[in-house]
Amino acid sequence: MLVTLSASVLSQYTQRVRLFRRVLLVLGVAAAIGGVARMAGKDQAVPTKGGWRQLDHDTLR
Repeated sequence: MLVTLSASVLSQYTQRVRLFRRVLLVLGVAAAIGGVARMAGKDQAVPTKGGWRQLDHDTLR
């Protein structure tokens, strides 16, 4: 009975460890994909110049 109980506890432990490893793997893959997407999108940003300026009534015509 004692051997069966510790085998059951060991089985639950290994299942939790496997789940934890899978979660870490998924998070790592998601972080890698996010990092690649962020680095790939950096060069495509259009630089902006200037800002807001007050419009005169004459420029609206």
